[in-house]
Amino acid sequence: MNLKNPFSSPSEKSVTENSQTLVSRRSFQSSFLILPIAVFFSKLAFAEKKRGGAVPAAGAAAGATGDCALPLAKPTDNPGIKLQIDRSKVPAELKKVSSGVAWDKQHCESCQIFIPSAGKCDGQTRGKCPLLNGKTVSADWWCTSWAKKT
Repeated sequence: MNLKNPFSSPSEKSVTENSQTLVSRRSFQSSFLILPIAVFFSKLAFAEKKRGGAVPAAGAAAGATGDCALPLAKPTDNPGIKLQIDRSKVPAELKKVSSGVAWDKQHCESCQIFIPSAGKCDGQTRGKCPLLNGKTVSADWWCTSWAKKT
């Protein structure tokens, strides 16, 4: 049996018996930090690959590509953000000035989160919204998560 000095540094503090080495707590913890990060990035890559092969939404042209091929968002897709397709139906208590911008100037196209597309789909300017899982939204819609572009 080969025992090292118990007062030596942590890297030298391994006990070797029958060719087995004890692992320090720090190296054990750091190895398990990598696992959740790897899982997160693999799920992110899978989701991006899945979005690239999306089925065209109803009403989209049969040969549509890009954002026109992605499904159009519905108000029920993320109830927490209160997506409003018809701005005339927005309750008065939600029509507020946000970041110094009047409510009538707040729409998806002027939102920080909105990712504009390269053209129009079915005559409407559209783009993607990450809050709606990358589904497309019309540029003139509004939701409670609107954020001023910087």
